[in-house]
Amino acid sequence: MQFTINTGTSAFAVIRSVAVNCSGAVVGSGAVISSGAVIGSGAVVRGGAVIGSGAVIDTSAVVWSGAVVGSGAVISSGAVIGSGAVVRGGAVIGSGAVICSGAVIGSGAVICSGAVVWSGAVIGSGAVIWSGAVIGSGAVIDTSAVVWSGAVIGSGAVIRSGAVIRGGAVIDRGAVVRSGAVIGSGAVICSGAVIRSGAVIGSDAVVGSGAVVGSGAVVGSGAVIGSGAVIGSDAVVGSGAVVGSGVLVWSGAVVWSGAVVRSGVLVWSGAVVWSGAVVGSGAVIDSGVVVWSGAVVGRGAVVRSVAVIGSGAVIGSGAVVGSGAVVGSGAVVWSGAVVWSGAVVWSGAVVGSGTVIGSGAVVRVVQSSGVVQLLGMVQLSGVVCLFGVVQWSGVVQWSGMVQLSGVVCLFGVVQWSGVVLSSGVVQS
Repeated sequence: MQFTINTGTSAFAVIRSVAVNCSGAVVGSGAVISSGAVIGSGAVVRGGAVIGSGAVIDTSAVVWSGAVVGSGAVISSGAVIGSGAVVRGGAVIGSGAVICSGAVIGSGAVICSGAVVWSGAVIGSGAVIWSGAVIGSGAVIDTSAVVWSGAVIGSGAVIRSGAVIRGGAVIDRGAVVRSGAVIGSGAVICSGAVIRSGAVIGSDAVVGSGAVVGSGAVVGSGAVIGSGAVIGSDAVVGSGAVVGSGVLVWSGAVVWSGAVVRSGVLVWSGAVVWSGAVVGSGAVIDSGVVVWSGAVVGRGAVVRSVAVIGSGAVIGSGAVVGSGAVVGSGAVVWSGAVVWSGAVVWSGAVVGSGTVIGSGAVVRVVQSSGVVQLLGMVQLSGVVCLFGVVQWSGVVQWSGMVQLSGVVCLFGVVQWSGVVLSSGVVQS
């Protein structure tokens, strides 16, 4: 059974039996109101709209022409459903919310009061959009995702199932937040960035354009990830840390709070850059390396696997620290110097520019540029080696030794404190 009511136009609306059309409501020509639907006082249903059975169009709500409101859906007072929009069965649109033309609201989804869903956006089944949130045109909010109050989702952005976008966060155009990821309050995910499944982005953090944060990774509050950077699976970037453009922080690596990793750096799996450390542009921090608090690794320097750079130490631009080598706290390895595998540079020691420290050597001294020391060299405190010194494996030098330029020491030499060797001396 059905009946028609004249709407004052040339066509007729269709209102099915048991529908309730309250006083002051306006139903346009060609609209279909299914059985059991309720059209509240002052509500407006424009021509060609379809209201499903048991749906509620509350006081002063507006459903524009061609829109479809599914069975049992609720359009609360003052809400607006744009032309051609679809609100599927059981969805709830809160007071004053706006669903723009062509948007689709999935079954059981909740759009809270004052939220805005722009044209062409898709809100999946069971998703929740809290008060005052804005969903941009063409954006996709997948099944059971949650967008908190005041968050902004840009045009074409994608929020996958179960992801949570906290209050005031901004997901820019074309960014993707995958299943189960959490974006903290006030965080900004810039255009084209990808946050993979289960990752956590802390409050007020910034992830730059085109950057990728891997599955299970954690980016702390206030941290900055530069454009095009890649944070690997299960990696950690601490609060307030800065990771520059194009940086690669591989799976399981850690960049702690307040550390700065400048553009183009490679931080490999399992490496740790501690709080306040600085790694210069283009440097390589190999797997398992530890760079302690306050240390500085210069531009283009290379620190090989499982080496340790002590707190406050300085590794100059282009220097190389080999696998398993140790550079102690406050030590300085100047630009272009090479400390080979397993060598030890003690706290406070200085290795000059271009100096080569061989595998397994131990340095507790000040060395000027151009010194070359090969395997097994041991120098104790107070030794000073100047330009051009060459020392072979097995040399031992005690405190107070001074060697000038051009000295050559061959295998097995032992030198005691107070010895001074002038240029051109050869010891075998």
